[in-house]
Parts: sequence; structure tokens; C-alpha cells
Amino acid sequence: MTSLGAAAGAQFDFGMFPGGGRPGASGAGGASVDASIIRAIRAKIRDAFKKTPASRKGNDVYRVEEGPLTNEIANAKEKAEAGNVRPALEILQAITEEFLERSSHFEESNVENYSSVEEQIGKSWIQIFFGESVEGETVLSSEERDSWAEKLRSWNKSAEEESILNAARWAAKLGWQDPKIQTVLQGEGRAEFKEPMRLSLERLIVLEAGKHLQKALNLAKALSLHHHVARLLMKLGQPKDAVEAAKRLISASEVAAIAQVARPIDLDSAFNLAVYCISLRDTSKVILIFIIIHFILLYFFFHFYLFLFFFFNFSNFFFSFSFFF
Repeated sequence: MTSLGAAAGAQFDFGMFPGGGRPGASGAGGASVDASIIRAIRAKIRDAFKKTPASRKGNDVYRVEEGPLTNEIANAKEKAEAGNVRPALEILQAITEEFLERSSHFEESNVENYSSVEEQIGKSWIQIFFGESVEGETVLSSEERDSWAEKLRSWNKSAEEESILNAARWAAKLGWQDPKIQTVLQGEGRAEFKEPMRLSLERLIVLEAGKHLQKALNLAKALSLHHHVARLLMKLGQPKDAVEAAKRLISASEVAAIAQVARPIDLDSAFNLAVYCISLRDTSKVILIFIIIHFILLYFFFHFYLFLFFFFNFSNFFFSFSFFF
């Protein structure tokens, strides 16, 4: 893996929160974290690197104990949710820099869970930047966002557009306040803003978790993400349009997932989608047959129950009526 640590040497709720700020400044987003606390955080991350039994003479292998890392990320989350975005970002900076420096010292290839830890850290950056109002209200100035975006760019030496730290860089730069993003969320334009697709998918997760289903639908439509469009339409109580969107999919597993969402909402749509799965040539069809059979049986049992209910109720009615004659 390309080194991220050289540049450094030179899971989180989706609730929206107020605040923000510039590294080392004070204001609405909370005061800076004391230097002694930052040193303590870095020490915890440094000490989380442990040798593994796979180590051999001249070739030590390490693993990061994720408990201390997770605890410090949770601490950052709590501060962000309380409106103290600035100290939350400073804590993440301390975590990121220490992790990268220590990994560079041992070489990333010798850290067993390097990729998963990097992923967790990168997602934490995204989640904090996306914690502000989806309406675009923010106290982070463009200069503040550019400052954090530049830090994330310097930490990320991966050439991949979809790398997690590159996604975090774009999250810092754009947030929710970008005018083009706001236009798309309001359903008034196409997705003409530039950002990695994995970041757009993170936006959908945040929007859906925050019950901003219409905004999520508008974004999914702008990005032509038909699977998300179908699922969101179903959740918004538009089963007919959801089925139409789902039938644009060619993956039986994706259609089956929409059918699962539809089941408690509209049984006829769930049955329709389950049957549609049969027509798709997909390697997962053997697995999906159990789901399809489940929907078919559920569909017929439901209608058979309705038949019996009305049959016996009407029979009792006519029997009671004839008794008087």
C-alpha cells in the first residue's frame, strides 16, 4: 500500500449538529483542545500498536487494538454533537497523524489491520463534516474548510479517486453548503458537482438516517442510482413508481432487496418484484429462490386468509338471517 504516513510526518451517529471552526481558533464551534490532552490521545494511539504472533526475527508484524481508537473517535463524536466541532476535528487530527506516523515507522504492509483502521478514521472525518445541517447552514468558512481539506490531501498519498481520505477531503471542502449540492437536494438540477461516488453514497446514508428521504431521493435520481431510487420511492409510499424503477435493475439480488423493503409496505409490489427476479439471469438466482418462494407463499396465504375471513363471516350472517325465517 502506498505510504500515507510520510505526509503525516511532514462509527458515529448521523445526527446534525451546530458549530465548527478553524484549527487552533476559538468561537462558536468550541475552544481548542488543551495540548496535554492531545498528547495523551496520541500516546493512546501509539500504544495501541501491538506485536502479533506472526512476528519473526527481523520482520515484526503489528496490529492496532481498535478499542482505544474507537473510544477517542466516540469522544470526538460527542463533542461534535454538543456543537464543539472544532475540538472534535482536532481530536481526529491527533488520531490520524499518530496512526499514520506509527504505521509509516513500521511500514503499512506490516500492520495487519491498516486498511480497516484507515477506513474507520476516514469515515469519521466524513461523518463529522456531514454532521452540520443538510440545509447548508454552517459556521465553517470556506477558508476553514479549505484548511482541513488541504490537511486531508497531504495525508492521502493514494492515487485512487475513491480512497477514503480523498472522500474525506471532498467532504471537508463541500459539506452540505455547496450551492450545486443544495440545488440537487431540492430536486432542481442535475448532479454537476464533483466528488467521489463513495462520498455521494455516504450522503445518501446520512440523509436517509436523518429522515430526509425526499432529499435522498432527489440525490439518487440525479446520480442515476436506480437501486437507491427504487428503495427510497418505496419508503416514501410510492410503490408503483418504486416497482417501475426496480425493473430497470439487472441484478436479482438488488431487486430482491427492494422486495424486502416493500413487504411491510405493499405486499402486491413485493410479490411483483419477487416474480420479476425469476426473469433475471443472475448467478445469485439459486440463493434468491428461497426469498422468492417466501414472497409467493406469503402472498397466497394472505389472500387465502382474506377469502376464509369473508367466507365464514358471510356464512354466519346468512345463517343468522335465515334463523328468523
